[in-house]
Amino acid sequence: MPTMKKKRAILLSSKRAGKNHTTQALSAICAEYNASLVVNYINGEWEAQATVTQGPMDNLYEAEYTETGPSLVQVIDALKKRIDRGIPDKQLQPGG
Repeated sequence: MPTMKKKRAILLSSKRAGKNHTTQALSAICAEYNASLVVNYINGEWEAQATVTQGPMDNLYEAEYTETGPSLVQVIDALKKRIDRGIPDKQLQPGG
């Protein structure tokens, strides 16, 4: 995955969830964080990624939604709290 400076990526992998459900949830994040949104259907799963231009470094935030796990609302809420606190899953090195 190529690195872009001064951007954060929010990745939500949604198993057995419809495209509209995932898109609506991520659209709420996009509106709040001024992000761009891409949704793909890969290997039987919807994968949605929002890129947020904010923060001094490239940070990757990840969350996964499944029917048996926490609700999509809980996943989104936890993800937003982590972004607000600035705690990424990974820090991508500039240029690499």
